[in-house]
Amino acid sequence: MKSRLLSTLAIAAVLCCGIAEAQIPRKLNYQGYLTTPSGAAINTPQTLIVRLYDAASGGNLLFTETHNPVTVSNGIFNILLGSVDTNLNPLNLLFDKQYYLGFTVGADLEMSPRQALASSPYAITAQNIAPGGNIVLTNPSTATAGNIMKGSSRFIHGVGTSNTFIGANSGNFTITGSSNTAVGANALGNVISGSSNIAIGIGAGSALTAGNANIDIGNAGVAGESNIIRIGTSQTDTFLTGVVHGNGSGLTNVPVNIANGSITSAMTGTGAAQFVRTIQVPNNFVPPGSAFTINTQVFNSVPTSIVASAGAGGTVFTLGAAGTYMLDYEMSLSSAGSIGVYIGPNAGALVLDSNSIAGSMTAATWIHGRTLVVTGGSPIVVAISPVVGAASVTSAGNAFGQYLIRLTVQKI
Repeated sequence: MKSRLLSTLAIAAVLCCGIAEAQIPRKLNYQGYLTTPSGAAINTPQTLIVRLYDAASGGNLLFTETHNPVTVSNGIFNILLGSVDTNLNPLNLLFDKQYYLGFTVGADLEMSPRQALASSPYAITAQNIAPGGNIVLTNPSTATAGNIMKGSSRFIHGVGTSNTFIGANSGNFTITGSSNTAVGANALGNVISGSSNIAIGIGAGSALTAGNANIDIGNAGVAGESNIIRIGTSQTDTFLTGVVHGNGSGLTNVPVNIANGSITSAMTGTGAAQFVRTIQVPNNFVPPGSAFTINTQVFNSVPTSIVASAGAGGTVFTLGAAGTYMLDYEMSLSSAGSIGVYIGPNAGALVLDSNSIAGSMTAATWIHGRTLVVTGGSPIVVAISPVVGAASVTSAGNAFGQYLIRLTVQKI
């Protein structure tokens, strides 16, 4: 029997793949009108073979299934494509391009021409989440539009001007600041008037409500601050690769300078030492409290914070920069006695540092003393002097008049 088919609504539901596949049924509802070649409506059950192609003629057969029997009443029938065997023959096309529907009734040949599938009006929006499509949101987004939510929590939004927030409850819907970027749950979650802030990590920048141009990575930041970089909270080590650039002029509480692509010490004199010795006779019979006369002979670079000058009958050293200094001395006495380091605010007010005393009960013995000196904001003065008995430094080597006192002053 030759039949003629007139279709009514071609697609009542459009399939989407990917993110919605588990929720949207993989079926298409189709309604048609079936008549005899003379135009009389058919009223008997029919066998319908349905095929989907990728071309109006020829092309590739993409899907086929047989519906038997199909109830036809006054020519009208309804079928659900993809419902015959959802396990062995699922309708798993992407529906991301034009498809064509072919029908065969009973033993007839397939009807011609094939019918192009068309979208129902509201299903056109599905193109925006299909592969190759776009997600189009209101720009700028507001508290009620243009956002991607995760349950009842904001997840991706751009409320305000040039703001980008990604992560559960990152950013907020009352922000007035602009050009903020946050990635991570609760990142910049409380910022209101702040602008140009960057936060990365869970809770990063969450303490900020105002303040501008901060960079918080894995750190909540501090309310109200601006132009601050904070990285991490409890980490014990930081590893950097590559060249670090910048002049380091803004570094504080960090013992390095960064300049010309390299890192150097910012603690003046750190690692540098001053070595001095005597080469003159007047270190014989030096009484307690009088500084040994020391002729400075530098064997290493001398930190600018360490200055040698004559005073109190000998040579004293002024430690000018705040910090910690190590004083280390060594000499050979010609008679028993003890030596120590004297410290004071000036050359005329030196007091013995009892922790620095070294001595010997016998003559011609090398002695070695050491102490740490911590300075505040004001310079202090140090000197080496006998503690008990007048001391003489024994001759060193065979050269007449060569007496040795070794002193190291090092800022650490």
